[in-house]
Amino acid sequence: MRLFFTVLLMFAVSALLSPASAQDDGLSNALSYSYSDGSNTMTGTSQPSQLVDPRGAVTSCDGTPLPSYAGFQIGLYDADPADPAGTEIKSAVPLTPTAVPAGSGLPLGVEPNNGNVNPFPLSDAGKGRFSFLLDPSKGQMGLGRIYILALTPPPGSAFRARRIRITLGEGSGGQVSYTATSLDGAPISGMTGQMSGSHTLLVPRDLANGLPLTALALGMTDCPVRELQITKTGDRATAEPGDTVIYRITVTNTTTLPMGGLKVLDATPVGFDLRLDSVRAAVNTRVPVTVTVSGTSAVFDFGALTLAPGQTLSLAYALLLTPNALRGSGTNSAVVTANAQMTMNGTTMSTPLSDGPAVFTVGVRRGILTDTGTVLGRVWIDRSRDGEQQSGEPGLPGAVVILDDSTRIVADANGLFSLAAVPSGYHSAVLDMQSVPGYVLAQSRFREHHSQSRLVHITPGGMVRLNFGVVPSGSVNSVQGGRK
Repeated sequence: MRLFFTVLLMFAVSALLSPASAQDDGLSNALSYSYSDGSNTMTGTSQPSQLVDPRGAVTSCDGTPLPSYAGFQIGLYDADPADPAGTEIKSAVPLTPTAVPAGSGLPLGVEPNNGNVNPFPLSDAGKGRFSFLLDPSKGQMGLGRIYILALTPPPGSAFRARRIRITLGEGSGGQVSYTATSLDGAPISGMTGQMSGSHTLLVPRDLANGLPLTALALGMTDCPVRELQITKTGDRATAEPGDTVIYRITVTNTTTLPMGGLKVLDATPVGFDLRLDSVRAAVNTRVPVTVTVSGTSAVFDFGALTLAPGQTLSLAYALLLTPNALRGSGTNSAVVTANAQMTMNGTTMSTPLSDGPAVFTVGVRRGILTDTGTVLGRVWIDRSRDGEQQSGEPGLPGAVVILDDSTRIVADANGLFSLAAVPSGYHSAVLDMQSVPGYVLAQSRFREHHSQSRLVHITPGGMVRLNFGVVPSGSVNSVQGGRK
């Protein structure tokens, strides 16, 4: 009868979301065994396993603890080999179970992840700390092995999910190198850190003598999905020219860092004019703001104002609707920009942030104004061929004028026609010569009167005249005195 046993040689991936305070626990993991074949008994103790203290903590943008870790989960996953980008996860890495204190047949674990479970739920009691131990006997520390460290916030959390790819490199002289790369578009550490970097896991040389275990923690932080949050509302859903609409914008700093350089860019709809005397801004108390208007956009600059973590800036202003508002969409949008300020090692760094657009739409009613116009005119026999109806030049009943939208207008007994509620803008109209058999267009002294089709421009509430002069097709249709 043979006895098979395995002494686990474990390392820890120290790709953490922020270095925790140094832990000098000597993790001496030994396995005691006993065997008897009925006549002989063997007992002994294995050599200590080499473990690396992998503890770190999930922190906010500035390295401070999150307000709450309830519902947060972090896990170590194998990368999906079918994904050429190397960003998708396949499944959780099957870690070797551990125990604290050591259980029967189980190696010694590491606080706070006593059982080496994967994924691991974070907790307020553990202050966001976590740990993972890898087993080289399972090939988990092989050269080129790729893992993805993934942080998952609870549903509805303001914080973002994070993914960091870890590629193991060469191991030499008690060291194992690795490369960590951010996969979520955010810096690995803080708000101004690098997106990728090479690191080294330090492996203890002599655990038997109780030397402290060390590891290089990969500083990595988690920030809200929207570091800045902008919202925009109005005091009414519909309005008409002459009305004033009050808009309110709120900007909230959802990070743990102060923010300066605040600016709000507001794109106003056509026909909405900003009343400069109406602008008000406040953070608990009123704050100054500089307004610059250019065309249909306005910039609200808050100068030296610093928005503290958790604070909200309120901005209110009024827009006056002009008749031109009938031509616009009534949609107003705003974007906020700011710089998050962080001090590290005596150096202050700033990271540009933005949010938006925040959109609010006002339905514009016509009121007493209208955005349509009226077309009226006459089809008559232009005997004088001067393009103007004179006494003794009768209208031609039943003549048909067709607009570019296929609307047909039929002249009355006097050759007069009209059409109301024609949309503003440029329109073309043509005289249907089949409706006036035996007639041709009169050759007027004015070239614009010669064409069978005419182009007209209708302004909101305006009126345009559209006349067509004709003559019998058998008459002399020449112009005396030339053309103008």
